[in-house]
Amino acid sequence: MGQAGWRKYLRFSRRERWAVSVLVVLTLLAWTLPFLGYEHPSPPVLSPWPKEPDQPTGTIPSHPKVSGVTAKGRGSTIRPFPFDPNTLDQKGWLDIGLPPRKVATLLKYRARGGRFLRPEDLAKVYSLSAVDVAILTPYVRIHTPADRQTLRKHGRDSFRFSALEGAEQAWLSPPRRLEVNAADSLAWVKLPGIGPGWASRILRFRRSLGGFVTVGQVAETYGLPDSVFLSIRPYLHIDTLLIAKIDINHATAEQLAAHPYLSHRVARAIVAYRERHGPFGRVEELGRLALVSPELLARLRPYLRWE
Repeated sequence: MGQAGWRKYLRFSRRERWAVSVLVVLTLLAWTLPFLGYEHPSPPVLSPWPKEPDQPTGTIPSHPKVSGVTAKGRGSTIRPFPFDPNTLDQKGWLDIGLPPRKVATLLKYRARGGRFLRPEDLAKVYSLSAVDVAILTPYVRIHTPADRQTLRKHGRDSFRFSALEGAEQAWLSPPRRLEVNAADSLAWVKLPGIGPGWASRILRFRRSLGGFVTVGQVAETYGLPDSVFLSIRPYLHIDTLLIAKIDINHATAEQLAAHPYLSHRVARAIVAYRERHGPFGRVEELGRLALVSPELLARLRPYLRWE
């Protein structure tokens, strides 16, 4: 077959060319039509929080259970009270106001070995919304084995709703002004968002420091969320006379390094300088060490003494 024979198969008639042109135009129109003169509506901005009147700076919102105002989540009314998410039973979760579907997911999470070590761990349960977690977190009290023994002795219902004595009353009584250098764990757990776990960690940090010099140092407690510190800050005050000080002229390198603000390297440098030049006559002499910056010296000053 010659070249002329192939051409007759590749040639289009006028009607075929017109049909192809129309098909191309319709295809282009179908592809561009959604973008011509059409504006995608902006999705509505949904806020999970009901609009409330502004509160003066520094005021503390009233306790929902005490004031009689219930906190509303999506599709349900949550009526929180102090609870331990590791031990609260099905009836307790329902009493809080969570729907049965969310309660079932919570119980399944625990049955599979899930544990709540801190209030923020509620967010691990996928059925709880961010609103649910935000409302419930201040009421979480992670109990120690000793706490659970006390609850079994007095009864869970009395713990929840009655005015009790001893450990149970600590979770139900309203928070008061707290002196951070003298308060025990029972006083700390009365504060919003502070359970036995956080109270124990704050006390350990206080012991290692020798006491708090400022209220802001409480926020330096390892892992303490800023939101929790801001909620308890209005209740805190300081007595600096209760601070335990280190004798800089007699403390060993190990004793110095036990302080949170001193590394082992700086502690060894202080002891070496003291052995070479004699005892320190005043705290400013520490500034002669290259490893002791003015900022570090200012932080250490309230914790040092010399004889």
